[in-house]
Amino acid sequence: MDFSHRFVDFEGAYNVRDLGGVPTADGATVRTGRVFRADSPRTLSSGDRDLVVGLDVRLVVDLRSGRESEEGSWAVAEHMERRVFPVIDPAELDPEAMRTHIDEAGFADRYLRRLQVSGPALADAARAVIRGVDGGVIFNCTAGKDRTGLLAAFLLTALGVGRDVVVADYEASTEPMRRRVADRIAELAPGDPDPRSMPVVLVEAPALVMERTLDLADEQLGGIVASFQSHGVTDDDLAVFRDRLLD
Repeated sequence: MDFSHRFVDFEGAYNVRDLGGVPTADGATVRTGRVFRADSPRTLSSGDRDLVVGLDVRLVVDLRSGRESEEGSWAVAEHMERRVFPVIDPAELDPEAMRTHIDEAGFADRYLRRLQVSGPALADAARAVIRGVDGGVIFNCTAGKDRTGLLAAFLLTALGVGRDVVVADYEASTEPMRRRVADRIAELAPGDPDPRSMPVVLVEAPALVMERTLDLADEQLGGIVASFQSHGVTDDDLAVFRDRLLD
């Protein structure tokens, strides 16, 4: 599935795209221009900042934690509000731990744990997106694929988007991640960790990871939507979200 039309090109960010523009299982379409998913805004240029303003969003939902959350913001204008929902304990952001070998199934297990352990923070972030959608929302983490990917999977599923499209949306982070890694390799200084030594699941977005995550959520949490609802997302929240985003 080609998602190239949904991406927004920035000089200082790699993985920014409209959550909309995809079909639901019953033939509706998710509206564009209201919700965007993104990676780190750490190196935005002045032109990028103008482009953000042009997206006409008012709320930034930041899923980063600790020091990474201090590395720039998508809230680049006074009319934009930024709210931070730390999904990961900063102690878990140890670079050495992240280089541990892990395959797709193991990474899906990590995602399941994230849904369980960080369920309240993810649900709070989801409610912020839902309630801010009329004014436009951008939600982000650092790479725009893991924490952002889980929230995107919930939002799309809640809108009635089919699993194949949800998985394809996750996998669409692979190409921008490859560009991110290539740029990082080109700028490596002596002693810097080489991303080429990291497991593929960290530097790409294999479809199998999200497929397995959704299966695990079905088996153990009653589904990804139910997992968010168990932490406070209501039926009314979902009804409002569908009303505002479906054509």
